[in-house]
Amino acid sequence: AAPVRDAEGRIEKWFGTTTDIHDLKQAMQDRDEALARIRLSEQGYRLLTEMIPHSVWTVTPEGIPDYINRHALTLSGLGQEDIGRDSYQQVVHPDDLPGFRTRWEYSLATGEPFQKECRVRNATGEYRWYLSQAVAIRDEEGRITQWFGTNTDIETLKRADEGRAEALSSLRAREAEWRAILDLIPPIVWTSEPDSGNTFLNRRWYEYTGLSG
Repeated sequence: AAPVRDAEGRIEKWFGTTTDIHDLKQAMQDRDEALARIRLSEQGYRLLTEMIPHSVWTVTPEGIPDYINRHALTLSGLGQEDIGRDSYQQVVHPDDLPGFRTRWEYSLATGEPFQKECRVRNATGEYRWYLSQAVAIRDEEGRITQWFGTNTDIETLKRADEGRAEALSSLRAREAEWRAILDLIPPIVWTSEPDSGNTFLNRRWYEYTGLSG
């Protein structure tokens, strides 16, 4: 309200208005409640990621880390003061770094999910194989607000794969030696399977039949 005065400054009347702000107050209350729920949710999320034996991290749309859980820091031997946009270059194996960097920068530029296997140095200086993955978190308009990432230890899996590859290579080498020996002996030797027919015919068989392999 404001006074209305005459020429001599005496108040003649008051002029006032009343504005309905119920909707505004309700909107402000809803906003405050939503913010409180978000803060509570973030606290629960942070508490959860601190409890799991898994490396979890988030970065800004520009690729600057804004959260790394305790497990990841302990594993890497890095402190919060060591964390920056390119801090991954301190722990990724030099041979894996170029490919890792190229793929990560591509994901940051395009918003496409990131995934890369690489060797990562731990606090003791040992390198282990990890699967690093990250996805973009977007707002309602599709803008990237954050990247959420994890690092999964796949050392055991990689060793198992290497073991299988070595076993397969050894098996193939023994098979080649076996075929070479069977080609040198006088008797005709052949192998066959019910569905696929002959699977091996030694050299003596071809010499005897006059057929070509």
